[in-house]
Amino acid sequence: MEKQAKYRLLSRVMLGIYLGTAGVCCVYYGLKWDAYHFSIGLLSVVIPPLWVLLFRILKLKRTGPVDFMALLFLYLAYPLGSVVDLYAAIYGFDKFVHTLSGVFVSTLCLALFLALKPDHEIRRKECALAAAFVFFGSMAVAGLWEICEYGVHALTGRDVQHVLDTGVSDTMQDMIVCMIGTLFYVGCVIRRYRGKPNALTDAAESFVEANRPFLHNLFIRG
Repeated sequence: MEKQAKYRLLSRVMLGIYLGTAGVCCVYYGLKWDAYHFSIGLLSVVIPPLWVLLFRILKLKRTGPVDFMALLFLYLAYPLGSVVDLYAAIYGFDKFVHTLSGVFVSTLCLALFLALKPDHEIRRKECALAAAFVFFGSMAVAGLWEICEYGVHALTGRDVQHVLDTGVSDTMQDMIVCMIGTLFYVGCVIRRYRGKPNALTDAAESFVEANRPFLHNLFIRG
């Protein structure tokens, strides 16, 4: 079976698991009259359609590998992490997800770097520039994520950053593990453009390849 077809199948399975978990959680917390978990459960249900809508608005084609990575990360972060509340139930789960966020966001950063190049290719001499773009892009998103978590605390009073019991330690640890995930991906980028392909960089490249006509027209018009 073609690699893209395998990932499309995995994406469909992952979507079923995601929506099934989120739906069960909505029913469970609704029956318990738990307004907070019920509301974020409903929010988690609409995230996959919003992902699809985003691509349609941008007129971009989705690809199996990126879809699967996005659904897996979102499933761990929202239905399991926030709704089921595994962040609180399992020690280290939060840090595991933040590490994966570094890998996932780095994939998107690499895709963006490839998209911004007129030929959508990275030559060996540009390897360091690509790695730097991925690193700083991913860390910027990590900082924005922490700002959003701070905003959640301000709006809901829920201390998702554990400021009261850890001070700044939880936020700094989140940034550090995200950086570890990012550095792992940067290593993959360096290996890829020194002649050693891997599944993580393939995901970014396949996405750009699928959208090459659109990106080319966008570049020419720009």
